[in-house]
Amino acid sequence: MRFWHSFYLVTLIFFIDIVKSSEQGEVTSEEDVEYRCTDFGFNWAAEIRCLRQLLKSCEENHTPSQRLRGARTIDSRPQIHSQRHTARFSGANGKIRARYNQYTSQEASSYPRQSSENNYPVESSRKVDNQQNAEHSVTQKELEQKLAEMNKENARLIQGLEAKMNQYIRLVEEKSSNELIEMRRRFESEIKKINKRITLMSGKQIDGFEYLYMEERLSWYLAEEGCNDWGGHLASIHNMKTNNQLTDLIRDEAAWIGTNDVQKEKELINSDYSRVDFVNWKKGQPDNANHNENCVLLSKDGLWTDEFCMVTRPYICMRQISRT
Repeated sequence: MRFWHSFYLVTLIFFIDIVKSSEQGEVTSEEDVEYRCTDFGFNWAAEIRCLRQLLKSCEENHTPSQRLRGARTIDSRPQIHSQRHTARFSGANGKIRARYNQYTSQEASSYPRQSSENNYPVESSRKVDNQQNAEHSVTQKELEQKLAEMNKENARLIQGLEAKMNQYIRLVEEKSSNELIEMRRRFESEIKKINKRITLMSGKQIDGFEYLYMEERLSWYLAEEGCNDWGGHLASIHNMKTNNQLTDLIRDEAAWIGTNDVQKEKELINSDYSRVDFVNWKKGQPDNANHNENCVLLSKDGLWTDEFCMVTRPYICMRQISRT
């Protein structure tokens, strides 16, 4: 670096002598001078190379070239990006030409180049635009991906909610169905109880006894218990008049009466412990089929048949009318 500083100072002194001698010699006009070594701005390396070339040219012609080196200022210097120029210098023995491209190589300079305020870098702008476009594209893709993931997650949540809702609806329907069935059963039971009460209040009186036809279908044993709860027994028939009057109460095919031989085969008794003094068997009865028909049914035609006691049928109750 010291060498170049020394060389630069020697060159400046040399050209100061040229300027002084130019007052007596011939100087080229502004039309002949197309280029000056001062047109490099702050590119000192290019300017030094230019000065070295001028010095070499002067030594080859044995005569220093007369050149007017104009004063350099920041305001008057040309732009680095201006068009190429060619400098012509007039001397005693001829002209010396210097080319711009000899001094403006692409080598890196230690001095920053100046540019005007309105000279924006095009490549940098393009890079920024490309970067912004790339960022926008990436952002758009990320948003689309996020949206797809959100839609997928929402679909999964909705599907789960629908499954839970359907399960809840099924449970509610099952519970409602069970509750409805239970309510219907209770309602039917209450209706039966009410009908039974109504029936018990509307018995038919015959010869000091009250008779009730119960449509509820029970076995002979449960029918006897039902009549006991009412305060009586299954009906015992002692004459044809009573037989015909009870036949008029039957709405089904047949109904249980109190006559039976449960305790001993072929020994008929009544459930109220009264003696059996009247029978009205159908032809061929009693047949004791399968050896287990020990209870008696009163048919709608007024005839009697023996039947298996566990078969469910309507029944006729009787109780004695209380005297007050």
